[in-house]
This record gives sequence, structure tokens and C-alpha cells, in this order.
Amino acid sequence: HNHTISALSVALKQAMTPEFKQYQAKIVSNSKVFAKELINRGFDLVSGGTDNHLILIDLSSTGIDGARLETILQQINIAANKNTIPKDKSAMFPSGLRVGTPAMTTRGFQEADFAKVAEYIDKATKLALQLKAQEGNETMTHVERLNRFKTLCKESKEVNELADEVYQWVGKFPVPGEL
Repeated sequence: HNHTISALSVALKQAMTPEFKQYQAKIVSNSKVFAKELINRGFDLVSGGTDNHLILIDLSSTGIDGARLETILQQINIAANKNTIPKDKSAMFPSGLRVGTPAMTTRGFQEADFAKVAEYIDKATKLALQLKAQEGNETMTHVERLNRFKTLCKESKEVNELADEVYQWVGKFPVPGEL
């Protein structure tokens, strides 16, 4: 299709500019700092760090799974994805969480801002552990417990307060295309 060819041409031309190359370098630099900040807070990373725009957190030692952490992060306005890691047995309840830096870099996050994001992820993990303890008994299925966890996230005063804090903080960073 002609429109696809045109879009690819524009994207490739843009990728050749020094500004784009600086942007890509900033994404990787931010990702490395973000990975270090997560490690400093006790998180394990699948590869021990990162060389690109993505970080895969191994939650095995935290007591929380990627599905629950993804849920609470979504509730507090942080985008992340549950992700399987080596030795996982379930894709529905994996032990990994994938986070990336491109969107935050585009909004103007600097290296120091990723310490704050790591702090929010750490707070969310601790809240997730508290809520997991309240979700139900062993007779419930994993899916029923996850649904209960989602309800607890929505009803939690602490989660809602953290969501407001994140919302206020991130509001300082412009969204591309906003006037």
C-alpha cells in the first residue's frame, strides 16, 4: 500500500537524523539507570541489567507474581506487562514483569526520574503483598483469587492514594501532541 511505503520512508528518514540517534541513546541510558535503581531496591533482573529499552524483572523472590503486580501498577497509572521468565510454569501467573523506557523518555523523563519510578514500583510491590494476603482462602482458584485481588486494588485507600500521587507527579511531564 502506498500509505505504508510513505510512512516507512518518513520513519527511515527521521531515523537518520542526529536528534533521533540522541533520543535512542537517551532511551538506553535511561533504561540502564532504571535497571540499576530497581536492583538497588532489591529487585532481581532476568539478565542482571539491560542493554536496550526493556527491563525484565524476576519477581520470584518477592512473593508476588507478574499478574498481580501488573494489576496494581495499572491501577496506579504505571504501564507494565506480566511476562514469563525461565522456569515459569504459568503464562497467566508468570514470575516476571516487563517495563520499558521509550514512552517515559518521550515525555521528558531524565535519569533521576527513573529513581522515582523504581520507588513507585517498589511501593506497589509492597502494597500488592498486603492485598494478596487479603484475597481469599485456598479453596478459590487462581483466577478467582486474581479477580478478588483486582477488586481489592480498586477498593484500597492506599492504592488510590498512591495512584493520585503518581498522577500528580507524572502530570509535570508533557504528553506528546498536547498543547
